[in-house]
Amino acid sequence: MKNIIITILVTTVLCSCFEDRIDLDLNAEDPKLAVEGWITDLDEPQFIILSLTVNYLGDQDPNYVSGAQVTLSDEVESFTMEERNKGHYFLPSDWEPRIGDTYSLEITYEGQTYRATEKMRACPELQDLDYKEDDFDELFEDNEVFPQSYSVSFSFQDPPGIGEGYYVCDYVSGTDERDFFINWGYTNDEFFDGDFVEDVSATFIDYPLFIGDTAIVEMFAVSTEASKYLGEIENELFGNGPFDSPPANVMTNISNGGVGYFMIGAVQRDTIVLK
Repeated sequence: MKNIIITILVTTVLCSCFEDRIDLDLNAEDPKLAVEGWITDLDEPQFIILSLTVNYLGDQDPNYVSGAQVTLSDEVESFTMEERNKGHYFLPSDWEPRIGDTYSLEITYEGQTYRATEKMRACPELQDLDYKEDDFDELFEDNEVFPQSYSVSFSFQDPPGIGEGYYVCDYVSGTDERDFFINWGYTNDEFFDGDFVEDVSATFIDYPLFIGDTAIVEMFAVSTEASKYLGEIENELFGNGPFDSPPANVMTNISNGGVGYFMIGAVQRDTIVLK
């Protein structure tokens, strides 16, 4: 009889747990300013994107922010960024970066001011650029369907002093494979500060290289904190395994409750033809 009573009590407690209301913050009532900013010294338009966050479960287009006042300042002068497309704010075409300077991004929107600060870091030279056969075809049952693929590698000299981060990608010239959230790799100098780093490769199985391809390799200099931000982005996008951490807010360097990240740094780019 006692066992029956205990069973009934446990069942009652468990059922009451499932009846509790759980309120989730889906970001439906309090949108936040989201900043996508990655400024480089590449000879191409430099801009940031501003939008408002949307409902977490909603299938919505980006809610771009128009009419904001955006400036980028180094240690000498300040530049006003022009909104050319809705939510897209561009630096002047004659803007030139100052390697080693600290840059401040300031955004004023609807009476609120948001700021972020990052150092314009130099990027080490790409050395020993080469390619070699990879073993991607071993992952498939029918090797004859897949021609021999290759991966590109290089080396670089990390400068002394902890704090450098790197983003690396390679892609075939003339394609749209230059995707910052798919075909990429990132690291920082926490474990190789001041070392000569050899045989670095960012060739992924989903984007193999073949004889006849012209491969472009790019390495972006960022801060250690920015490299950790890239890691959190990767975990949120692709971390769906049973042992992965639950979804969480990604880190940010935007003040006043803004989200996103402002990055700035130099880039090294090189090209190699697979003959």
